Amino acid sequence: MRRVVVTGLGAVTPLGAGIRQTWRRLLDSGSGIVSTSSRGAQFEKLPSRVAGLVPQGSRDDGRWQAKDWMLATAERQMALFAQYAIASTQEALEDAGWHPTAQHDLEATGVTLGSGIGNLDEAYNTSIAFHEGGYRKVSPLFVPRLLINLAAGHVSIRYGFKGPNHAATTACTTGVHAIGDASRLIAFGDADVMVAGGAESCIHPLAIAGFARARSLATAWNDAPSASSRPFDKDRAGFVIGEGAGIMVLEELEHAKARKANIYAEVRGYGLSSDAYHMTAPREDGEGAYLAMRQALRHASAKPEAVDYVNAHATSTILGDAAENTAIKRLLLGADGKKHASEINVSGTKGAIGHLLGAAGAVEAIFTTLAIRDNVLPPTLNLDNLPEGFDCNYVPKVPQHQPVNLALTNSFGFGGTNASLCLAAYPCAIVLSYHITLVSTAVLAWTLGLRHALDADHISAIDLMTRRLIASGQRPVTVGTYFSLGHSTIVIITSIVVAATSAAISDRFGPFSNIGGIIGSSVSAAFLILLGIINGWILYKLVQQLRTAIASPIGHELLDFNFEGGGCMTLVLKKMFKLIDKPWKMYPLGVLFGLGFDTSSEIALLGISSIQAAQGTSIWLILIFPLLFTAGMCLLDTFDGAAMMSLYTSAGLARDVIAILYYQCVLTAVTVAVALVVGFLQLFGLILSLKPSLSGPFWHGIEVAGDHYDIIGGSICGSFLIFGLLSIVLYKPWRRLIERGRAGARVTLGDDDEAGNQEGITTVPRSEREEAGVLTTAGKDGASHTVSESVREG
Repeated sequence: MRRVVVTGLGAVTPLGAGIRQTWRRLLDSGSGIVSTSSRGAQFEKLPSRVAGLVPQGSRDDGRWQAKDWMLATAERQMALFAQYAIASTQEALEDAGWHPTAQHDLEATGVTLGSGIGNLDEAYNTSIAFHEGGYRKVSPLFVPRLLINLAAGHVSIRYGFKGPNHAATTACTTGVHAIGDASRLIAFGDADVMVAGGAESCIHPLAIAGFARARSLATAWNDAPSASSRPFDKDRAGFVIGEGAGIMVLEELEHAKARKANIYAEVRGYGLSSDAYHMTAPREDGEGAYLAMRQALRHASAKPEAVDYVNAHATSTILGDAAENTAIKRLLLGADGKKHASEINVSGTKGAIGHLLGAAGAVEAIFTTLAIRDNVLPPTLNLDNLPEGFDCNYVPKVPQHQPVNLALTNSFGFGGTNASLCLAAYPCAIVLSYHITLVSTAVLAWTLGLRHALDADHISAIDLMTRRLIASGQRPVTVGTYFSLGHSTIVIITSIVVAATSAAISDRFGPFSNIGGIIGSSVSAAFLILLGIINGWILYKLVQQLRTAIASPIGHELLDFNFEGGGCMTLVLKKMFKLIDKPWKMYPLGVLFGLGFDTSSEIALLGISSIQAAQGTSIWLILIFPLLFTAGMCLLDTFDGAAMMSLYTSAGLARDVIAILYYQCVLTAVTVAVALVVGFLQLFGLILSLKPSLSGPFWHGIEVAGDHYDIIGGSICGSFLIFGLLSIVLYKPWRRLIERGRAGARVTLGDDDEAGNQEGITTVPRSEREEAGVLTTAGKDGASHTVSESVREG
């Protein structure tokens, strides 16, 4: 049996359009349940007037509008649940980095995607139209929009996937069944990659009326929608209907490793069952849930004691939650399990999103995977009073985080940090105004700081901790700042030691001071020119990749050229990342990274300190160079941290290849310009100092530039700010122009009618380097369940 892993996640939920928006709001104890009164008079007359509605609006704001994800022609062909599935699939495939074009890969990629009820609106509206107007009032798209398997069909058509194509429809367990069945298709060799999950959009007066007549819905909280879904609470009185979709990209392990995909989880166990008892009510002892969970553990070869977290089905019904509580304790307590019920961690995340019916299991499988990966327990909202016998750890409370506008957070964190850097730079500028000859070297030190911040270790360390802290509900805009300050502590100390040592022995090498100055200037100029040429080549490749991404079909933009991956210090200190739960704790980690001294920019700075000391420069003046190095490094590290936080919390920027390449091109272009301008100025200045007889307007200009390096240095600092702000201002009009051109080249997609109908799942977060535990997702009435092992590394 082949091993199966999770490499991509995507979701549209009442908490937002996009997995990052959804996960962030879930950890912030946000609620997506609202009143349905605004949807029309028919909803006003129902006993339950609350629902988990996907928020409407721009994708940039983490909200839903179909035109952000598809053309109008495609929108007309699809039911809303299929549109949610398409959007979630696009996000999951981008997250997985899977955009196959080769025939073999397309044939090895399949889709298993289902829905519980599907397009009830279409059935209702067409029935009314047919009754009133007859045959001609029935749309030709009626059947294609009605069929549940068309969600999977549209996904396969859009992306050209020719592998297995199935559609599960097993009520509340649909999503988890689709994922489990897809994992077995991979395990048995029918596919290498599967898109799997569930989608639902049946918030219609008829559906609500039907559930209300069955006395399944919450009706006592119409005036307080966010309090209506109450998993495990003593006052629970029914579920809240919701809509959305959840998609996972599953992949054969060796296939994922071969293409270096990010692995979230390993699917280790999958259990299905039926309690053979009643159409809607579970057995009081939770027999169905118990059997499914036991089966999942058996397949995973895991004991109950290994389970770290259970994401419960927990719909907020009186019978269902009680039965599930009994089943969970029956499974996880005992000789091979936990000693006390309080050791069992359980969440009922339907308190935040309601019951998504056919999408519920898939969305909760995603929540389970992320919970273990990020080592954080999502809350059970509205759990104010536990009934007698409910003694597990149901996570009723988590640290509350005040919602702050993202733009304001970035502006405050980034601006405030760099204001302190400016305060440190002003004294350096004042000192340099009396020592003009040191300005060029000072600019070089500052530029070296910028260059060093582009090191793989810096980028990967900041990226890793930014993602982990965001996942814990924080807004870690200062991660890069603290890391940079810790790193520079070692740089400053080492520079002082090297300078003091060089000064102590400089009397033995006095005659060579002039030669040392020439060598220092030569090395400086050569380094900057070489840096400019290398970055020029990088800029060329970035522009090529940007053109390729723009020319690619929408959803197929692939970032082939990137700088991801850590350096040697990241590998050495990877276990230290687990100890960091606040941005300021990046400072000691930065100190440890600083001990590495593994880059040319750090060595070049030590060379500057050594040469200046040998020339007789005061140690207090030499201190300017590591300080400016720190300022440059901290500037870029802080910007990186703020930009990464924006990227990972913005539904509009997350995984937007074109946006990423655009800003990389801007930053790289400015770096090339600065490096070449300063490098050639130093080179020509060196030539002029060796041959003072050179004359003419050009050489006069070089001489004047050499006397005004302070102005040049200020211009360089300003250029980063000006071009950075200009690129932000110009991005949206440029992007609109690009998208209009791309829209003209799009191809309208058709329909598919392949069908299937499968059953269940287990998800297992797992790191290839470390295993950390197992989790289970419990379902309802014969639901399948999820067992997972943790990915501990971000």
